[in-house]
Amino acid sequence: MQHEPKVVLISQRKDLASSLSTTFKEFKVSFKHLTTTNELSSDAESIDWLIYDAVGERESFEETFERITFFNAENYAVLGHFNHQHQLQYDNKKLLFIPFQLLPDDILSLTELIQESRSQRVFTHVFPIKNVGRIELLPVQDVLWIKGAGNYVEVYTEDDKYLHRTTLHTLVKQLDTTKFARIHRSTIVNLLKIKELSSELGRFTLVQLTDGTELKIGHAYRNNLFEQLGVSASL
Repeated sequence: MQHEPKVVLISQRKDLASSLSTTFKEFKVSFKHLTTTNELSSDAESIDWLIYDAVGERESFEETFERITFFNAENYAVLGHFNHQHQLQYDNKKLLFIPFQLLPDDILSLTELIQESRSQRVFTHVFPIKNVGRIELLPVQDVLWIKGAGNYVEVYTEDDKYLHRTTLHTLVKQLDTTKFARIHRSTIVNLLKIKELSSELGRFTLVQLTDGTELKIGHAYRNNLFEQLGVSASL
């Protein structure tokens, strides 16, 4: 299963959303259109590109930056009537300002930028588990699921549990989303280790893993999980 880059556009312009949707679909880019940032949950699934349409907006660059970088994304971009493309950086987050006139060449350039950034991304293949006097390299394919625990994560395999120093928010960006999915605010699962999905009151709310472990599916992550699995969420 080939991973599609995930792009969220925040814009009041329906013509922009329609044009991007058509082109992104052709180039296998997953696309979601929202009209305001209020529709986007801060705890939602990891996003490759969060794009904010600044045409017609009267906010300063600083206000725009603060508005969209509040959410979890790998890349941030603002579309507008700028003279040239430029970049700002604050608190380890980069914001790209892109001149955009809704011309075919602009749409194609944006699509190529999204695809290029995705192809350059390097995923983690092992977890370095530090013990006294040694470092054990745990292959990611051996992992069943991962639980956030503050500045650490608990990494579960069929035989053991390991403590790894990183945050869940950081780790989710380092894992291949064709193999791992965040199903809850504090939980990541190995998609290949999912045995069954079960429902309560008409909604799928539990994941059962190959070792029998049952984990809750958070409402904000349900649709993303089913998209990654390539199955329908309807009963």
